[in-house]
Amino acid sequence: MTDNSKRLAGRVALVTGGSRGLGAGIVQRLAADGADVAFTFHTGQAEAETVAAQVRDLGQKPLTISADLADPNAAAAVTEAAVAEFGRLDILVNNAGVTYWGPLAEIALADFDRLVAVNARAPFLVMQAAAGHLADGGRVVNISSAVTSTPLPGSGLYAATKAFLEQGTRVAALEFAPRRITVNAVAPGSSATGRLANLSRERRAELGASFALGRIGEPADTAAVVAFLASDEAGFITGQVIYNTGGQHRPAGRAS
Repeated sequence: MTDNSKRLAGRVALVTGGSRGLGAGIVQRLAADGADVAFTFHTGQAEAETVAAQVRDLGQKPLTISADLADPNAAAAVTEAAVAEFGRLDILVNNAGVTYWGPLAEIALADFDRLVAVNARAPFLVMQAAAGHLADGGRVVNISSAVTSTPLPGSGLYAATKAFLEQGTRVAALEFAPRRITVNAVAPGSSATGRLANLSRERRAELGASFALGRIGEPADTAAVVAFLASDEAGFITGQVIYNTGGQHRPAGRAS
């Protein structure tokens, strides 16, 4: 049996939005698999330092990068910072995003612009900035959302930005293929992050009824799929959107 414990050894990853939630789980898993990891944060500096310490404890080198990805200049600056520190780039994970739920008729222009800037334009620009730096045979993984598969009231703006990301993933897969760089997306269902973090046992059980597997998703669930897509084993998978939902069959709601 192949030992995959350090299957990313010698590789460098850049993860956007890596200081908390799904992003922190992805950073930790990539480091556990042997990669050095640069990751961005916006407001959570203390959380970023905690994640960086975890990367060091795993025997890998971290780099924290403060960035507001709503700034169109941030993508190139972040990519250059990672390459300057580590000398190469093998894996890009576009995870940073903001969430908005509300009726289409009530969405303010400022909310529209913010979501489009962070969820759609930023990963597009980061892929663009990273294209010339990614090593041949590199990996790009974009984090989408399962809301793209089912129309839910209130999800229109958020789902639309993620749909943009998914189609960009499919096209980038074709364009990056001559250099054997794969481009895929992972679309998680509801996960125990943000307002759904720190759930009581009773609340977890209640939310678990929304999933065929009987539990809400965890950051480690998404991180495991990302790590696989970043590995050599996934070298023949590209242009795909992988729904990682635990069989979620209805909205899980929100913690009060």
